[in-house]
Amino acid sequence: MTFLVVWAACFPMLIVTACVADEIMRQDVPVDLPGDSDWHPVPQSSVPAILQMLADQSNGNYERIRTWQGICRVDLRELRSREYVAERFHDSIDEIQPLIKHSVFVVRVAIDFPSNSIYRSKETKLTEFVGEESGELVKIAGFVPADENSTVTSEHYLHLPPNTVWPSFGVLPDYPDAQNKRAAFREPVAESGRQEFGDLVDPRGFFGFGTSDMTFGRQLEISIRTIAANDGQGLKIYEATRNDESFYRIIAEMGTNASTRTYLTSVWTSAAGYNPISMILAKGENGGLPIAGMHLRWIRIDGICVPSQVRQARYLEEGKTAFQRDVSIEDCILNRPLDPHQFDCQGLGLKDGELVIDKIENAVYVMKNGTLTKLADFGARYIPPEERLSPIRGLLIVGTIVLIAVLLVLIWRRRTANV
Repeated sequence: MTFLVVWAACFPMLIVTACVADEIMRQDVPVDLPGDSDWHPVPQSSVPAILQMLADQSNGNYERIRTWQGICRVDLRELRSREYVAERFHDSIDEIQPLIKHSVFVVRVAIDFPSNSIYRSKETKLTEFVGEESGELVKIAGFVPADENSTVTSEHYLHLPPNTVWPSFGVLPDYPDAQNKRAAFREPVAESGRQEFGDLVDPRGFFGFGTSDMTFGRQLEISIRTIAANDGQGLKIYEATRNDESFYRIIAEMGTNASTRTYLTSVWTSAAGYNPISMILAKGENGGLPIAGMHLRWIRIDGICVPSQVRQARYLEEGKTAFQRDVSIEDCILNRPLDPHQFDCQGLGLKDGELVIDKIENAVYVMKNGTLTKLADFGARYIPPEERLSPIRGLLIVGTIVLIAVLLVLIWRRRTANV
């Protein structure tokens, strides 16, 4: 419990002014944690029923969301190892050393839950590098933060760097129509998943244990099956009541060796729609060495609980913070219609004459009158207009060839007849 209190204290006490929109009912969710003496163990026979209740309530809340629009304000700190710095910045930095990358940026999001589609537009406000050991700012020559508009659907990851004009493209190096243009890039969906813990913030991930496809409720359902298979061993629940709200502290033990055993401790409350307000993964005796953690504040929008403040962190074995991300979610709108072009190229901001570099179909497309037209396959050779056959010229050539063939056949028949 001590570590939980310390973790909560580290999270800044911010006044939530999030999620304001006309005719939208909102209610901040203040949470007053029970004291140590308020918690009481739940009989092991009641554990499955409580887990199922939490799963049902959490799933029911999440499944009420059909669309979600909002603004994520992100403060991100990432530890970059000496090896990483040497590989990525060896020509741009005076001294190779471990660095802390500090980024502050804004991500506008629109999500359609039924189609599993998300739009994001990232705008960087600050990027700086600080020496881990010296604490001094480090300049990296030529470094430019990567802002982009992007959509991820069940079919692809489509992203457009809005401020980048490309001189040319290696896939079509000599095409005049593929020079000095902005371009969107179409890639497999998996490419987006690699960035979800960094720049590509996905608010759906705050409803689960780190990924948008494993919600709290689904994970609890897995836990129910696991304890049934293990005769209830390895999981304990404590409950408490505070200000007429119910609280549940779940401690899951994993591993048999005391020195390597890990503990996942989570606190859930009815105030947040029976969702968790903290989750801590730790190892060692009594879970004293943190591995990862997440702390959440919630708000009710039209009766649906969504996160308004989130802090996530991951730690190295020696206790150093490898990753820390603070997210404030503002101007939330739930279950309102989205723009018809929210998840296509027009929604990204692509204009007529601009390109899509399709790495799935290995082809380049150009936007014409609001629709995509294929320009060429990757590696196609450009043929200047003067070297191309016009339709009329082509017909004349084909006609001439056919005429010559007919004449040759007639001559051959005549000669054959004379013989």
